[in-house]
Amino acid sequence: MHKPWNNLVIRQEAEALLALTDDLQEPFEKAISIFNGITGRIICTGIGKSGHVGRKIAATMTSTGSPAFFLHPTEAAHGDLGSVLVGDAILALSRSGRAVELNTVMEFSHKRGIPIVLVSENDRDSLAEYADVVLKMPTMKEAWGHAPTTSTIVQMAIGDAIAVTLAQLKGFTDKHFHEVHPGGELGRLGNKKNSSHPAAVRTLTAFPRRQRKTKRRPFRSSAFNGHFTAVALDQLLAQLKAETGPRFTIGSIG
Repeated sequence: MHKPWNNLVIRQEAEALLALTDDLQEPFEKAISIFNGITGRIICTGIGKSGHVGRKIAATMTSTGSPAFFLHPTEAAHGDLGSVLVGDAILALSRSGRAVELNTVMEFSHKRGIPIVLVSENDRDSLAEYADVVLKMPTMKEAWGHAPTTSTIVQMAIGDAIAVTLAQLKGFTDKHFHEVHPGGELGRLGNKKNSSHPAAVRTLTAFPRRQRKTKRRPFRSSAFNGHFTAVALDQLLAQLKAETGPRFTIGSIG
C-alpha cells in the first residue's frame, strides 16, 4: 500500500474533518428535517470563499434530487430577494457568523418564516440570531494565514453530507442522477450501464419525502457517527494518522 502524501496542508485539512464530532448529530438531523420537509428550493448563500462553496453545494444538491440555487447576498439586496419564496429554506455559510452582507437575506427570510440553517463557527450572535439551526464548525486555523482553506473544506464536506443524506431519503438513485446529468464523462458512463444495474446510491425507503402539511417525524442519520464518515475519507485519514506526525492543534485564529 502506498504511503499517504505527507503534505502539511493536506494533513491539516484532513484533521479538520476529523474534528467534526457527534456534537453535530442533533443539529444535523434538524437541518435534514427542515430541508426534507420543504415544498420549495434550498437557497444557498454566502460571501467571498464561503459563497463559492455555496455555489458548489447548490449544484450538488440540484443534481442529486434537491432543487437548489445560489443567491448572492449583495444582489439579493438589489432585487433578487424576490426569488426567496415561502416554501423555500436557506442554507447560509459564514465561518465567522458575522458577515454583514448576509444580514439582508437573513432578516428577510426570518420575518417571513422561511427556515434558516447556518454553517458557522459562531452559534452565539449576529447571523446565528436569525437561524433555526446552526451547524457549528470547530474553531480551526487556516492552512495559510487567514486565507479560507481549511474552513472551506469543512463547509463543503458538511454540504456534501446534507446533499447525499437528502438524496438517500428521497430515494434518488444512480439512474435518476444520470437522467439529469446526461453530459460529459458521467453521462457517457450512465448511458453504458444496463438498466438492471443496481443503483449506486443506497435508498432509505423508511424515510419517504414528506409532503405539504404532513407532521414531521423524528429523524436519525448516520452521517455524523463519532466523526465525519465517508469510506474513502476514513481510509485516507487512518493512513494519515498512522504514517504522519502529531495532529495539528485546533485553536483560534492568530
